[in-house]
Amino acid sequence: MGYELVHFENGATSLKSTALGEAMHSSIGPSEEARKVHIGPSRLRERLEVAGGTPLSVFDLGLGIAANALSAVECRLALGPSARPLRIISFENDLNGLKTVLSQPESFPLVATHRAAVETLLSSGRWAHPSGAILWELRAGDFLQDPLDGVPAPEAIYFDFYSPKATPDLWGFHVFNRLRKVCGRERCILTTYSAATRIRSALLLAGFFVGHGEATSAKMETTVAATRREDLDAPLGKEWFSKFNRSARAIPEDLPVEEWESARIRILADFAR
Repeated sequence: MGYELVHFENGATSLKSTALGEAMHSSIGPSEEARKVHIGPSRLRERLEVAGGTPLSVFDLGLGIAANALSAVECRLALGPSARPLRIISFENDLNGLKTVLSQPESFPLVATHRAAVETLLSSGRWAHPSGAILWELRAGDFLQDPLDGVPAPEAIYFDFYSPKATPDLWGFHVFNRLRKVCGRERCILTTYSAATRIRSALLLAGFFVGHGEATSAKMETTVAATRREDLDAPLGKEWFSKFNRSARAIPEDLPVEEWESARIRILADFAR
């Protein structure tokens, strides 16, 4: 896949896929978007600050230009040695975007700062901070075909694939259901930029609790989901469920049509409880 640079008014730069005609980030830029959509809502710093814990596992779904992963790295580096270790597992089927960024580091300061880590990740599939506080792994290839063997249950999932319009197969019920099963009994928070009704209903049907996330320059709000309701600051309420009930496009498209009505009833019954 080919890429071209996209320059925003605030001075930030992203990449645009020439095949999909879609930029990787909104106009606030990759670093700010990572902080607002993923790092902050996943409560990463707060959860890392618990001394003596096991490594905190993050699924970075859609490595892209590594903005989310590197923002998580910087979050951990800002903490002391007693904080929990961080383990990032990045999934990506096209590494040409990140390679493009490495060829123009002056436009991507976050990657330039951590260039050695990124180059090691690309060449060997993993990078570890000398202190042992961070382990970053790469699982290259089609996420839908990845068996997810040997990965720890995630405590945070940064769901940042290209849009549902561009990659609908990555945004359906079956993907979120698979992720919910991987979480198991772990206390996990999933964050994503999409606030589409179909995406939120897919998360609900998969067994996540779902809430409103912060706005970005391109979105009036984003989405936060969790395996525990108490981890949501703003759970979906009556207004959203009324909108869901009125919508003709509320059910994930990867569910058979004959299951749509039962899925709708299930979501509304969950809200009624």
